[in-house]
Amino acid sequence: MKTHVASPTLKPPPSIARFFCEICWEDRIADEYPFYTVERLIENGNLEAVRWLRDRYGDNFVRKVVCRSKNISRRTARYWQVVLDIPEEEIQCLSESWLNRPNRFWND
Repeated sequence: MKTHVASPTLKPPPSIARFFCEICWEDRIADEYPFYTVERLIENGNLEAVRWLRDRYGDNFVRKVVCRSKNISRRTARYWQVVLDIPEEEIQCLSESWLNRPNRFWND
C-alpha cells in the first residue's frame, strides 16, 4: 500500500472548485479549512480530487478526518476504513452511539 505524505504547498487543481458549490472557492480555503476540504472531497470528490488531497494532506490527516468526521456517510467511512486500514472502533460515525443518535430534524 502506497502511503501518501503531506505536501502542504501542492496547489489544488482547478476542477476542485465544483465540489464546493455553496462557497466561492479560493485556493487559500485548502490552507485555512483543511478538515472541511478533506471531508468534502472524500465524500463527493472524483479520483483527481482524492489523489490531490492525499498528496496535499497525507494519509495520516485523511485518517484523522475519517475517524472524527460527523459529516461523512457510513459508506464513505467504510471505504476509507479499508483503504487506510483503520479499526472500526476508531471511526466515530460507525460507533453504536452515533448510529443510535436521534435525528434532530425529524424530532423537533
